[in-house]
Amino acid sequence: MGSYSEADGRILVGVLTIAAASERDHGALEAQLHALLELGSRGFTDFRSLSRLREIDRDPLPSNLRDYVDDLLDAS
Repeated sequence: MGSYSEADGRILVGVLTIAAASERDHGALEAQLHALLELGSRGFTDFRSLSRLREIDRDPLPSNLRDYVDDLLDAS
């Protein structure tokens, strides 16, 4: 994570957010959300960059994935 420039980090956040918003595989979604949390800890995320996560239907998700989504949206 430390090797990304600010521009690279923000682009990666955008791509991961778009992918997560349409992801159906729970394993892949978990990896995407975890990466977003890591990028957020480096200061690459903000409210606008994570807004697409609101499109995720949290009802069918396992509780750990709902927690990931909630943590990301609460942090933004």
